[in-house]
Amino acid sequence: MKYEIREIKPLSFARITSIAAAILSALGSIPYIIVVFFVGFGYSGFEVMMLFWILAIIVIAYIVGLIFGLLFAVIYNWIAGASKGIELEIDIAQQEENKN
Repeated sequence: MKYEIREIKPLSFARITSIAAAILSALGSIPYIIVVFFVGFGYSGFEVMMLFWILAIIVIAYIVGLIFGLLFAVIYNWIAGASKGIELEIDIAQQEENKN
């Protein structure tokens, strides 16, 4: 069966992209957190400053993911309205029931 994605709900798509961006940013921050805890101790305020910036980067990634998700969905809807949307061909696997 063939299906076509004609419209993407902007807020729904933006929510997913922002959460994904924040998670990827948090995962990418793990090496920096390790460095802060093993190397940063002993410097006045270094640990707090680095952890603040790591959290700020995660929040910024969330906001940027939200904005770009909204933009992508709006642009996709505009282009899909002028032409065909993305076509998907989906095969649904059917299980045979054994009657005993």
